[in-house]
Amino acid sequence: MIKELEDYNWFPSWLRRYQLDFIGAMVAWIHVYKPLIVVINDILSKYNQKSVIDICSGSGIPAVYIHRHCSNINHTLLTDKYPHSKVNITGVSYAPTSIDVLNLEITNSPVYTMYNAFHHFTDAQQVQIVQKFSEQKCNFLIVEMLSPGIISLVQVVIASTIGQLLFTPFIKPFSLGRILFTYIIPLNIFTVLIDGIISVFKSKSVKQYKTLLQKISVKNFTIEVKTIKQLNGNIIYIQGTNN
Repeated sequence: MIKELEDYNWFPSWLRRYQLDFIGAMVAWIHVYKPLIVVINDILSKYNQKSVIDICSGSGIPAVYIHRHCSNINHTLLTDKYPHSKVNITGVSYAPTSIDVLNLEITNSPVYTMYNAFHHFTDAQQVQIVQKFSEQKCNFLIVEMLSPGIISLVQVVIASTIGQLLFTPFIKPFSLGRILFTYIIPLNIFTVLIDGIISVFKSKSVKQYKTLLQKISVKNFTIEVKTIKQLNGNIIYIQGTNN
């Protein structure tokens, strides 16, 4: 199965950082994940939980966005196979060591989240991840903002090209390297575009996720696949909660 460039070990860490920073910043600017604030607040409130562990965090920007807007979150721990950066935000920390979700030891105390990373895994790995959370009775929320189809493909192409050209100077922290490899040597535009196109072709619809996960059955644990349709980008999310 073909992988996104950023998932290969040989992919330059600085290019991975530029890519993840752009995607995270763009999502935060247009408030794609805003509808999830109510969803996560409800889960935290219902199960009397105050902490979140975010997996495959990348830049961490989506999880930080949710942290800042969710009144019920006291602490968010960001984790990733390729740890991205330190954060200086109250109540948020980034695990400095590499953490692969496929080998992650989980507990049922925090709520686990994953933003726009599930499509990076194979079908078998996706089932493995959801099965692991379910068997451990972990409340979780896996969110995707891509789905198969021409609309997603067009959105990705526009965001990867025109979007980067318009918004790159405003991405924080400011980087001369990012400017160089976006405007002078457009390597960053090329890699983001390629990974975006691959991601669309690897994405799934609500029906496909339901079919993939339908065989997972754990007593007193519910797995739901839902969608939120909005003008600034549709969301598909997989929610697992204790009954």
